[in-house]
Amino acid sequence: MVFVKGGGYVMSIVEILNKIDIFKGLTEDEIELISNIAKARVFKKNTQIFSKGDENFAMYILKEGSVDVFILTESGKELILSTLVVGDYFGELSLLDEAPISTNITTTTNCSLITIHKSDFLQIIKRNPNMLLNIVSHLCSKIRMLTDKVEGFALLDVYNRFSLLLSDLSVVTDNGENVVNKTLTHKNIALRIGSSREMVTRIMKDLENGGYISIENKVITIMKKLPLAW
Repeated sequence: MVFVKGGGYVMSIVEILNKIDIFKGLTEDEIELISNIAKARVFKKNTQIFSKGDENFAMYILKEGSVDVFILTESGKELILSTLVVGDYFGELSLLDEAPISTNITTTTNCSLITIHKSDFLQIIKRNPNMLLNIVSHLCSKIRMLTDKVEGFALLDVYNRFSLLLSDLSVVTDNGENVVNKTLTHKNIALRIGSSREMVTRIMKDLENGGYISIENKVITIMKKLPLAW
């Protein structure tokens, strides 16, 4: 654990690696091997790390900050697939194949990233075949998640996509409140559910007037179960 100015701290590389599903089951020595080949990179806010189609030969793990993973629709609009935060990672497919990056990835804050290069990683996998099984298991879970997301966009209307997003992002706090754990602007929500900002504003205003949600300092609290339809 590394302490920083202000009394907070950032996790060490080993601490972060121990929390990643791909590396579950590895020994301390094996985790240490991976940490030894890892390198640090820093990106400023609003930097596009990758565009769809770029070549990549490394896995990236977020040590500090967050990034948006998005695609562009046929009309050129952004559609955010996910927001990755500390401990999340991307580029893992590039460790196994030669295909280019399939999405766009942009920083939403200043970011510190841990990078693991493919050539170094493959040397470790040769000595640790269990790690390959972890990667395959992770990819299967990722495919199921993306399939569910695609089905949701195909079958649900805008309101139900909005409702599903709040459900996915909400957590119950210590005082029992159901709070969305990310600060989202109307534009950001629209980009996540494939809608217009104006439509999101109308939905949120109606839910707030109906006492279903409250919004303070851009933090959304779900006050009661959302209606099935809008």
